[in-house]
Amino acid sequence: MGASVAGWTDSLSQGWNIIGSVYGEPVAVDGLDDIPSGTLQKGTLYWWDPATKSYQTATEVEQGKGYWAACSENCELAVGLLAT
Repeated sequence: MGASVAGWTDSLSQGWNIIGSVYGEPVAVDGLDDIPSGTLQKGTLYWWDPATKSYQTATEVEQGKGYWAACSENCELAVGLLAT
């Protein structure tokens, strides 16, 4: 079992990536920090909703969910307390 984290940073590759969430309060998609800026494509963060059996566009990163994220090039992504 993994440890709970309130923030994380990791390298993402160009194209589609699967990212995890953070423990605690949700993080707004606008609050994600990608370096270089603009590489995380706006409006392309999705999560699977088992109730509707469809992907939903995320407005925030919530505890306990995984997300698909599209990047225009390799980048670093910070989520949660590490994001500035």
